[in-house]
Amino acid sequence: MPIYQCHVPAGSLTAQTRAAVADAISDVHSTVTKAPRRFVRVVFVEYGHNAYFTAGKPDNGALILGNIRAGLDRAVRAELLEKLSNAWASTTGQDHRELVIGLSDIDPTSAMEAGIIMPARGEEAQWLERHRDHLAQFLTGQ
Repeated sequence: MPIYQCHVPAGSLTAQTRAAVADAISDVHSTVTKAPRRFVRVVFVEYGHNAYFTAGKPDNGALILGNIRAGLDRAVRAELLEKLSNAWASTTGQDHRELVIGLSDIDPTSAMEAGIIMPARGEEAQWLERHRDHLAQFLTGQ
């Protein structure tokens, strides 16, 4: 269910770099939150010249907007933000100062994956067990 939108200037990242960023974001999210890696979605949105502004002036920075299930405490959210920023910088070579990251909490009852409403934090094990047969193929990526 976590959905990360990476907004970048058109043509600024190669397909190989996008794949590496998506892999890094998936690793960070699943490691920090303990969510199955298979649920992490990353999409790149390219914006054109004069489409992104900071303080009324054209800018060409990058934005990562993450929609995640609500319920992470402040320390875990801070760790997630720091590791996402570090992963972005090390993968793209871009300075941290050119990146803005925002996380939005989504009530799990307002999100669906593989046709099943997502569990609240702390209910993942029961949810996975209850839907094991339905999710088996999805979680193995086949």
